[in-house]
Parts: sequence; C-alpha cells; structure tokens
Amino acid sequence: MTIRVEGELRNKQQMRTERSANRLLKAAAEIVVEGGVAALTLASVGERAGYSRGLVTTRFGSKGNLLRALVERMTKTWAAAHVEPRVRGKSGLDSLLEMMREMREQMSRSPEEVLALQVLLFDALNPGSVTRPPIVEYNANLLRSVESSIEAGMHDGTIGSDLDAQREARWVLEGIRGIGFHWLLEPDDYDAVAALTHLIEVVEARLGVS
Repeated sequence: MTIRVEGELRNKQQMRTERSANRLLKAAAEIVVEGGVAALTLASVGERAGYSRGLVTTRFGSKGNLLRALVERMTKTWAAAHVEPRVRGKSGLDSLLEMMREMREQMSRSPEEVLALQVLLFDALNPGSVTRPPIVEYNANLLRSVESSIEAGMHDGTIGSDLDAQREARWVLEGIRGIGFHWLLEPDDYDAVAALTHLIEVVEARLGVS
C-alpha cells in the first residue's frame, strides 16, 4: 500500500514538473519572438509563465541552459513526437514530403515556437551565441535527414536516379530557411503555410518520377 502511494506521488510530481517546464518553455518562446534573445531573462520567463524566478533557476539553472532546452524542444523532441511516426515505413519521396507537411502543420499548431526557432537560427550566426552549437547540430541533422530521404527515393524508384542527392537536399533546406526568414520579417503579412505548401508541391514535382 505504501509503495503504491509513493508511486502515485512520484507520478503526480512528475506531471507537475512537466507541466511547469512546458509553461516555462512556451513563455520563453513568446518572449524570444516579441523581443529577441536579448529580452529573455529568467525573471521575465517566470513572470510570463506565472512562476517565480527561483523555479526557472531550479529547472534550468541559467539562461543558456534555458535556450538550449528551448532549441531541443523545438527540434529533437518535436521530431521524435511528430515527424518520426509520420515517416516510418514511407518511401523515400513520401518520407521527405511527410516531414515537410509536419513542418507546415507545426506552423499552424504552434506558430510562436516556429517563429522562436527562426529567431534562434539567426541568433546562432553570432559565433559567441549559446544557441550556436545546438542550432548547428539541428541544421546538420535536418540536412542529413533530407539527403537520406532523397537517397532512399533514388534507391526505391520514387525519385529520379540521375540527381545529386546532396545538392537537392541543400536546395530543399534553403527553401525552408527562406520561408522562415520571410515569415520572421513579416509575421503578420507573410503566409508561411501557403509558401511551404507551394514548396512541397515544387519538391514533389522536381524530385518525383513522372
């Protein structure tokens, strides 16, 4: 009986921890979109989320750790939860298209987080930025993922075998990055969802075997 009660208490504590961490990271994303990385402080995140600065410090320790956690939430955690289930078992071309479709759905589902990621992408251009290492890793992993899908498609016949997989992968990623830049520049006027929909159609037409 005691073991069961202790287990229930641990589960409740874990749920509270996850809930507060999610609220803090959501608040951090909103602040980054509104004022950039410079506007982000542990105190501002705690206030926005309805918690104390002390809780933010306990959860993340520093602004750098908070930013790295935010990058991971918007890249690795998102990919594991939303992209991997969609692409599993798909052909090379379909896996690439499904990944891009999930990006498009994420724009509609969590626009603040996607815009925050764009801010962090540009912040990483600064060699001294704490976001540079995780962003460089994310960018490289995404490029490899796109290239792997193209190579798989060339092997399974869904993508033309005469293409240069690395060059095509860079072209796809450049298109995605361009959309992110325009959306960040004009968040209220630029239709990023429509732009990505068009890019998906172009990728399918360009790479697919007719």
